[in-house]
Amino acid sequence: MSIKWKKGFDPDVVFQALKESINFKKMVVSDSVEVNENMSTLTSMIEFDDDIYPYRKNQLVLESFLASAQTKRTRQNFENEINKKLSDIKVEVGSLQEFRLLTTISIKPPFKFSDFPIDDCSIRFIEGPFPKMYDSRKDLLKNDHRKTNDDDENQYCKVIVSTTSPGPRKALKKCIDALDLLRALLSMKYNDSRENFLNSYACEPPNMRILGKYATLHTETGESVPDLYWFNPHYVKVSPFHIVTKDESIIKKEINRFFSQLDKLKVKVEDRKKIKRAMIRFLYAYDHTDYTSTIIEGWGSLEYLVLNENEFNTAAIVRRCSLILAKDTLKDKLYEQHMNSIREYRNRIVHDRELPEASLIVCYQLQRIFYKIIRFYLDYADEFDTLEKI
Repeated sequence: MSIKWKKGFDPDVVFQALKESINFKKMVVSDSVEVNENMSTLTSMIEFDDDIYPYRKNQLVLESFLASAQTKRTRQNFENEINKKLSDIKVEVGSLQEFRLLTTISIKPPFKFSDFPIDDCSIRFIEGPFPKMYDSRKDLLKNDHRKTNDDDENQYCKVIVSTTSPGPRKALKKCIDALDLLRALLSMKYNDSRENFLNSYACEPPNMRILGKYATLHTETGESVPDLYWFNPHYVKVSPFHIVTKDESIIKKEINRFFSQLDKLKVKVEDRKKIKRAMIRFLYAYDHTDYTSTIIEGWGSLEYLVLNENEFNTAAIVRRCSLILAKDTLKDKLYEQHMNSIREYRNRIVHDRELPEASLIVCYQLQRIFYKIIRFYLDYADEFDTLEKI
């Protein structure tokens, strides 16, 4: 496996700056701020696989640069070092192991979903406390300095996500991604039914399915993986979302049908991944309590989903979404007005940081459009070779 440099960058310029900032004989950094900035820029120039977390990317670049600095300190040496490390990650020694992620989600218990499959993971909502075999989770959280009194453990649904992986880091990402895909669909499809839609408090995010404060990773026997527990930096306590018991079976069927249809699309695997990445990006936008950030990032997720790689024309996204959403000429014109209204709203926020009063309504308007685009892809993508041709 070899790294790829993104187009439009010149890594040699950054390499030279790094060489001038470090005394390699004594391994002394002359300006740590400058080095950190250059390392961050260097990291952004490399196209990494999606299964490598951002913090791991920074770590890989730093380790590879320092290792290459022991010899010729050339770009080729750096590439050799980082390719070697990436190969070690890809070919983790050992057979597949079973891991389980434990966390909470802001749905009012009980919510009786069990063995729910998404992307090689099984998601299970449980009633009551976590099984005793996972008591090591309590010890981990007890020692965390970020712990506060507003613990959600007893108010939210508890979730166990199971998967197999050659190593714990990949298992952690697989589990969180699978749970985020489920949250994304629940958010897009059922957010409109939230109570007090127009009178919601600004302190709550538009998405009511928020992950709890902590996620811990465990082995098959229940032992915790101490270096891999996840703290949600954007956590905010929200009122648990209530799902009526009689609706649970309907919701489960709809979710099963959605992901089954997505996984069976005949377009390229990379296109299916793009749809899932867009859903997760959109979800994170709606986890914000700042509605301006939600609109900016939500619009960016829509651009990522709808526009081709080399398109940066905002008029193109309005035109394409309007055509996709419309079933007749009148609706085409109406959707075009909706899209232009959201685009203009987003531009006012970006350029003037103006916060008009109707921001939450715009959040939900954008969300409905995004979900309809996703549904269109699921219903019609098989008529095209790639998403770019839609």
